[in-house]
Amino acid sequence: MEGTPDVTLFDLLFGAVITFGLLAFVEAFLLSRWGMTPGKWIFRIRVVHEDNRLLSYGEALRRTFQVVTQGMCLGLPPMNLLFQILAFKEYVEGGTTAWDRRGHFEVQHANMRGLHLGVAIGVSLMIFSWIAQLPGATS
Repeated sequence: MEGTPDVTLFDLLFGAVITFGLLAFVEAFLLSRWGMTPGKWIFRIRVVHEDNRLLSYGEALRRTFQVVTQGMCLGLPPMNLLFQILAFKEYVEGGTTAWDRRGHFEVQHANMRGLHLGVAIGVSLMIFSWIAQLPGATS
């Protein structure tokens, strides 16, 4: 298509490494301070030790890199979908994932109510609104 840049495999790999690399450090910081990220807060999910202690920064960073590599295949399609399906299957069947078992971590869940539900709906509406504004989103 005219005006559409060609995206190479290198571009995809480089973008994935940069994106996941930078976000890994942010996620590790948030997990080590509060046991959750903004997305985990919305869905009322915490990642802590089995005795309810917060992860250290190093533990959180290792966990994040394991999630990105073993659970998401660095976000590289189509393998990322396969890795996510396998990780979900492992979680549903065993109640945990390999990276959480290795670290003796527990993923805690609570029901979404009130503020959390409102924020989830608001964020979803903003995302859908933004997608609708993208070129080519409407025909």
